[in-house]
Amino acid sequence: MGESASGDSRTSGPLLGRNSGVAFVFRASLWVLALFAVVRIPWVQVNVLLPFSGLQGRIACTLAGTEPSSVFVGLSCTGADPMALVLGAILAFPVRWRRRILGCALGLGIILLLNLVRIGSLSMVADQGDVFSFLHIYLWPALLIAVAAGYVFIWMGSSLRSQEGTSIPPEERSSFPPQNTLQFLGVLCLFVLLFFLLAPWLMRSTVVLEIARWSTLVAAAFMKTLGVEVEVADNLLTTPHGAWLVTPACVVTPLLPVYLAAALFLPVSSGQKALASLAALPLFVFLGSARLLILAIPATIVGSYAIAIHAFYQVLTAAAIVIWTAYRLPAEQGSSSKSLLAIRALVTGTTAGVVVGVLGRVWLWPAAQRLESFHLGHTYTDVQGVVSLMPAFQFALFAAMWVALVRPFRDHRLALGVGILALLQGGEVILLGELAIHTGVELPIAAIRAMSIAVPLLLIWFTARPRIGRAVDSAAESVAVRQQASGESSSKSS
Repeated sequence: MGESASGDSRTSGPLLGRNSGVAFVFRASLWVLALFAVVRIPWVQVNVLLPFSGLQGRIACTLAGTEPSSVFVGLSCTGADPMALVLGAILAFPVRWRRRILGCALGLGIILLLNLVRIGSLSMVADQGDVFSFLHIYLWPALLIAVAAGYVFIWMGSSLRSQEGTSIPPEERSSFPPQNTLQFLGVLCLFVLLFFLLAPWLMRSTVVLEIARWSTLVAAAFMKTLGVEVEVADNLLTTPHGAWLVTPACVVTPLLPVYLAAALFLPVSSGQKALASLAALPLFVFLGSARLLILAIPATIVGSYAIAIHAFYQVLTAAAIVIWTAYRLPAEQGSSSKSLLAIRALVTGTTAGVVVGVLGRVWLWPAAQRLESFHLGHTYTDVQGVVSLMPAFQFALFAAMWVALVRPFRDHRLALGVGILALLQGGEVILLGELAIHTGVELPIAAIRAMSIAVPLLLIWFTARPRIGRAVDSAAESVAVRQQASGESSSKSS
């Protein structure tokens, strides 16, 4: 009985520990980021991608019967980004390399063929401005991403089925992510990509602007009940700390596609999934209003209102991960102990973040400014303060996750993790600056925020997973023993 429970925990266990879905996500992310960086190197763009795009343009226009000069085929028309997504996901998938290479070759062929059709269709409507813009900006990019994601799902499913009945060892077979995990990750990637593709339209949408105005009105009403003097004029919120314009970018967050993907895969009925999806609008209006309530907090606590407001969703995501982890791990105590564990984790993380933030203002940032004058020779433009927040935030998340996973503070792995995290933070800042200066690649702010969350989680996964595996196995075994004892007692009573 105990052996069976342990086996189950290995395939459906917690987010950290032995869940290889996490390892797959990190490997795929690293592959995709590396490929994205390669295709954005100026030398690669000039000597590889531009000739490749020109060749595609000539072939597509010839097949469509149009003049090659009818459309300009530039770097954005190469299909390199969908190709990078396909290659990253397939190369990270844990099957034999021969199957990965064949999957990459077929995927690249499909994307290339579809891109030729895309260029040819655009050349046929080049003189129709509105139709051309719709196809070029919205329809074809979304279709390319959808086809890329669909191909990856089909390939992964066939790879999972092909291993059945083969000579692959059982322990290796059990390391594959479950099918529902793959479906969730795929839908999540698709939703996020569609979100960024539609972002230009969302930022100009009058409906989204009206939603931003609702958030402003709700926040102003709450602040007035707290005794804060505020005035609202359309989307302009005036407070004692200055005037703040609430734009569509303030309410349209990448967390929205993440929430919708999670709602579709909740272990509940279809009706409850529909209700969770419909709750997205009021939920994010409320969150947009809660974000503005930061302006009611004294400046001595907040520090920079601009940094705090822009980091609201980043901090909220980290807190949700910590709470979920505290409740996810098996425990012999009741749910109340898990609540206390979550509270302890959040308090510990907040304390660690404050300590690192104070040390940063006193010593780290002045030292970094002195080093820039003779080391890098240039600085990174820190839009929204996302980089300046990174050290305190990452140490806070690492400490909170350490407590949520019930790790002892005397464990030598804690000091090891803190040291590695400090080194990684220096590397992250240098990497951002060097990419921006030498390659012209500037990561989007949302990507930097995602990296701020991913790095501590990856480090926790490496430092804490051995203990997590033993804890899950022992807890699952104890639960199985109690269930067996309960079943025997009930059979005797009957």
